[in-house]
Amino acid sequence: MRITRDEKLARALLNEMDITFQRFYHQTLRDVVQDLTIHNVLKTAEPSPQTLLRTIRQTGILQMHSASPVARMRDVLDRYSRGTLGTCTGCGRPIARRDLLHHPSWLLCARCRKKQPNRVPARTLP
Repeated sequence: MRITRDEKLARALLNEMDITFQRFYHQTLRDVVQDLTIHNVLKTAEPSPQTLLRTIRQTGILQMHSASPVARMRDVLDRYSRGTLGTCTGCGRPIARRDLLHHPSWLLCARCRKKQPNRVPARTLP
C-alpha cells in the first residue's frame, strides 16, 4: 500500500503529538487512542492518521492543558485541518516538505529562520 504525502505529514504530526502527550498528560498516543476507542469516540483501534488527528481536534483533548507546547500543538493541529500547515507565518511561502516532515510544528520557512537566527523554531519537544 502506498503512503500519500498527506499521510506522511499526518504521521509526523502524530509523532510530535505523542511526545506532547507523554510530557504533559503522562500518556502515550496509544493510550489516548485506546481511551477514545473505549468511549466509542473512535470506531476502530487503528484509525487512519487523518481520522485520528480530526478526532483529537474535535474532542478537545489538547484543551485540557495550558502549557505553551500544548498550545502550539493545538495551533499546528488547527493549521493542519485548515490546510495551512506548511505555509510560513513570516512570509507566506511554502515550508520545504522535508523540513515539515521532520519538524511539523515549525511555522517558518528556511529563509525566515535565517533572518531570525536567535529565534528557535517552534517545537513541541523540550
